[in-house]
Amino acid sequence: RKVGPSVRLGDVATIRYEEEEKDYRARAMSEPAFALVVMKEGEANATEVCRKLIAQTERMQADPRLKDFQSVVLFNQGAVIEESLATMLQSGMIGGVIAGMVLFLFLRRFRMTMIVSLSIPLSLLIGLTVMFFSGETLNFLTLLGLMLCVGLLVDNSVVVAENIYRLHRGGAERRDACIHGAGEVALAITMSTLTTIVVFLPVSLVEGPGQFFLTRLAIPVCVSLAASLVVALVFIPLCVYLTLPAVAANGSVQAAPGLFRRTHDRINSILRRVYETVFGRLNRNYNRMLAFFLKRRLDLVICLLIVFAVTSALPMKEVQIVESQEEEAGGFGIYVEMPPGTTLEEAEVWFLEAEKTVEGMVEELGLEGYFLSHDEEGGELQGWFNSPRTVDISAREATE
Repeated sequence: RKVGPSVRLGDVATIRYEEEEKDYRARAMSEPAFALVVMKEGEANATEVCRKLIAQTERMQADPRLKDFQSVVLFNQGAVIEESLATMLQSGMIGGVIAGMVLFLFLRRFRMTMIVSLSIPLSLLIGLTVMFFSGETLNFLTLLGLMLCVGLLVDNSVVVAENIYRLHRGGAERRDACIHGAGEVALAITMSTLTTIVVFLPVSLVEGPGQFFLTRLAIPVCVSLAASLVVALVFIPLCVYLTLPAVAANGSVQAAPGLFRRTHDRINSILRRVYETVFGRLNRNYNRMLAFFLKRRLDLVICLLIVFAVTSALPMKEVQIVESQEEEAGGFGIYVEMPPGTTLEEAEVWFLEAEKTVEGMVEELGLEGYFLSHDEEGGELQGWFNSPRTVDISAREATE
């Protein structure tokens, strides 16, 4: 190959085909290894890239020409994301079910509970639709925003449905009860929803590196809350109208007797006793305490200031701020800096001794594997725990 008008590369250099001399060392499970780090582009989907890489790794392992090589995935960001999303979705569904049970305990009406509970998936569906057309994706931050507002989505629907039921129970026709019931509280729930949105909306306007994350968190909350307001004013009155029984001339509600009604009344009586035992007693105690402090307003202000000071001071001293919970860590990492002037061979001797130490503690620490890489300036030693965990030990304890 010519490197000039009359000079070839072989005239000024020695050319040979061999492995490039490495200025680092990498080992996995006490065997020499090559470390390959794959970074995705900014617009690429992390989970999709990781799926393709895993598929390529499996094809390499199935290749008979590479049967003497072992491939180990040290860190899969796609798996972490999918596990986090699955955990969050499961937590959201559990929270929705618990919210429905709490509603049924307080409302003690099955149909109204079902109608109000349906406002949660409806509001989330509207929020997801808006996110789709705005180019957003389902990720950890957007799902966190959606899960945060699960409990808030039923507030407007509960107020509207309960007010409609109150008017209907007072003798109003179904149509009039739905129209006037929603109209009476429309302004109140609108102001309440806008107040909550105003808290989250400015977060998306923050400038700097945090804007990307805060925007993904604020948009789902604001859109879903706005959707819950629309659902409460449009969907809830319609559903309540379709499910309310007719009103007799004397103002009593006509209900067709049957097995469902008898079962429903029996469950209601049980829930009413539970409610009176727990919340009824709490409500009576609250009324007595309220009457007591209305006569001693200054004492109440002083008590609140003391409680505020105590609860503000203690957490700042006792509660630790950490990057992540130690129990959630899937492994540990030890970063070592070698003294100045250390050669690659001297660093290798030190890391091989550290590797022997970890190798002898694999069972004790419950490790699935370990990996080290270093150069003459320093390096790191990583270990990852079995999944599911077989030993109850934290990353800090394993490092020590």
